[in-house]
Amino acid sequence: MRKKEILCIVFFLVLGAFTGRLLYKEEAEEAEEAVQAPERINDNRQIIETDALQVNASKPRVKFPADAANDGVLVSFLNAEDLNRYLSQLKDQEHTPLGILGAIHTIKISTDALNALNPLLHNGETSFDYFVQNPKPPSAIHPNLLTKLQAYGATAKVITAGGLNAAGTGKGVIVAVIDSGIGAHPGLEDIVKESVDYIQRSGDIAAAQAHGTAVASVISGDHGIAPDAEILDLRVLDSEGKGTAFDLAQAIIKATELNASIINLSLGFYKDSTVLREAVRFASDRGVLLVGAAGNDGYTQIAYPAAYPEVLSVTAVDGNGHHAQFPNRSESLDFSAPGVGVSVADSESGMKLMSGTSVATPFVSGTLAALLSEDLNRNASDAVQVLRDHLDEGGVSGSDSDYGDGLLAWDRLRERSSEGVHDLAVASIHLDLNAQPGTSAPVEIVLQNRGTEWISEAELTWMHSDNEVETSVISSLGPGQIATRTLYVPIPLKSVKKEVVVAAKIDFPTRNKDIRPENNTRMVRFVPANEE
Repeated sequence: MRKKEILCIVFFLVLGAFTGRLLYKEEAEEAEEAVQAPERINDNRQIIETDALQVNASKPRVKFPADAANDGVLVSFLNAEDLNRYLSQLKDQEHTPLGILGAIHTIKISTDALNALNPLLHNGETSFDYFVQNPKPPSAIHPNLLTKLQAYGATAKVITAGGLNAAGTGKGVIVAVIDSGIGAHPGLEDIVKESVDYIQRSGDIAAAQAHGTAVASVISGDHGIAPDAEILDLRVLDSEGKGTAFDLAQAIIKATELNASIINLSLGFYKDSTVLREAVRFASDRGVLLVGAAGNDGYTQIAYPAAYPEVLSVTAVDGNGHHAQFPNRSESLDFSAPGVGVSVADSESGMKLMSGTSVATPFVSGTLAALLSEDLNRNASDAVQVLRDHLDEGGVSGSDSDYGDGLLAWDRLRERSSEGVHDLAVASIHLDLNAQPGTSAPVEIVLQNRGTEWISEAELTWMHSDNEVETSVISSLGPGQIATRTLYVPIPLKSVKKEVVVAAKIDFPTRNKDIRPENNTRMVRFVPANEE
């Protein structure tokens, strides 16, 4: 047997344990056909005008859309003077507002009050009170995609290997969980600082609290990343997991006034809302970190409030660090975090597995709480920058619509102040799923220095299914830096029914010891959809 053939066989045997699975264009298109795009596309987080009521100088006419509450309309004013003038005249008309958010000059009024005193004549902007809900489990994604996902099967504490360090336990940090409420659970004893219920409607409260309880258990308590963080429990979702933008805005403002450092928003909807936009801005202007779920609908738009530029948006990856397929995609995504089969607290006493961007979001909130608690003088932007500086690369090099800026990496956060850490990884192997059969397509191999020392003279070896073996020398790579190598592989015709396999391996100089050799190799199979 020739030397080249022996090398190929050995190489693939070594890499077999690190196989990941991606798809040809055919399967990606099959999944997309099952998904209806949302009404609005906001891939660059541009502010979209809210649907306006039909208000004129005479009598307003209101036709409530199906995605808005029909118990009243919202009116936003430019300043407190206009708001107070309108409230005074509304009182003269013997009408009482349904809710007042003085901090952002917004009220909710009945249609009778709207007809009695037209806000348009008082510089008021009218809008609907849209429904908001926790992200539903993926339903429109092609089942073949979901079956390839790998569950974590562990709690946040286990996944993150205990969080950051002895100082980063979340002590002294308040995190607001704006959700469905937090139920009693032995793993969450004494972590709730205060509870506020904005729903107070009939329904199975214990069942409703399941979502909020699960989210809180990722952040704090016995199973959380920041076990000593205090939680503000602000309930805005009912037993069906549904609330309104006005209640959500109230909770964001309340959390800010109660000195929350972080607000976790594992909920969303697909309409820009004046009241929510202003509430988010109110909190952000006061140094509060807002963290939001991208959504589970497979759209090319992330949900609000995560879509607002002030909110850190979070997508989900599976236990292999691969994109979880069901999250919404966007070039403006910030972070990737565990979101498939994470063990969380249920609403009683046990644990359950949970998937979705809802569970990925508190991984970011909990990690930020841990970073803030390391140094209580550290401001919000500094904590976010530390997080960004120590992400693991995913997908193509740089930020992308699948992984955002990268995957949370707790090993790197713990080791960031340690000297002598050598860790060079084959971060990803990426083939554009739009590659055309019968052509040669570029495959990008992404390397990342995940240690704290400069690396030189490392050797990268790669090959693909045609047994072509190539090598390249990585001459110099600083901590956190990435390097890429591009090879061109033939994409078989559909009729050939042949998979494309690409493997890569990085070797260190003998004088250095890589502390995580398991990430030095990677193999990815690009499989036509009709073969599996």
